[in-house]
Amino acid sequence: MGTRIMSIQEGLNELKTLDARINRLLTGSKSYGAITIGERTVQGFDSNEKFIESAKAAFQSVQALIKRRTHIKNAIIAKNAQVIVEIAGVEMSLAEAINHKNYIKADKELYKTLVNQYNQLMCLLDSSESQYRQKLDAHVENIVGKDQKEKMKANEEIIKFFKEQNEPHFHDPIGLKDTIEKMAQEIEDFEAKVDFVLTRANITNDIEFIDPTIE
Repeated sequence: MGTRIMSIQEGLNELKTLDARINRLLTGSKSYGAITIGERTVQGFDSNEKFIESAKAAFQSVQALIKRRTHIKNAIIAKNAQVIVEIAGVEMSLAEAINHKNYIKADKELYKTLVNQYNQLMCLLDSSESQYRQKLDAHVENIVGKDQKEKMKANEEIIKFFKEQNEPHFHDPIGLKDTIEKMAQEIEDFEAKVDFVLTRANITNDIEFIDPTIE
């Protein structure tokens, strides 16, 4: 057992290889135990001793691969937490960048929701304001007649009550338009640069781990 050093990218490539090897061993038909009758040997082996040696060797091989994978994965996780990168002017750990990349779909869904709601609200507001102006004109005209309508509208005291009861209001607690524009820019900038930054960091940063396969 000894220490090995490799880049993060080499470690990631090694994990893929190890996963495939471990999966083949675990899904294979290798037996780690057997039952025989009398002096018969385990089927497929010349002697029970050979079966015992084969089973032990197979078990130790799987264990060694799993341990190696665990050491590499832990080393990558630790390194990702240490390495600081900058993406679109924002500093974050490599782990944070990876997590954000994997979960940015949530930001996109939120952005899409905000855009849809904002567009619907603007249409509703425009329609409501149009109806309000029509109602106001009809209300004033009904009170003073068509000829005096404009003069009446100029008197704020007369139309104040009507406005309080009928004027539409847009409640915008998070500043939808500005928030949408900001989110769009942040998502675009992050996605444009994250892959390059991650690749460069994976190539230029090394991990060190205990390798159980080294004598």
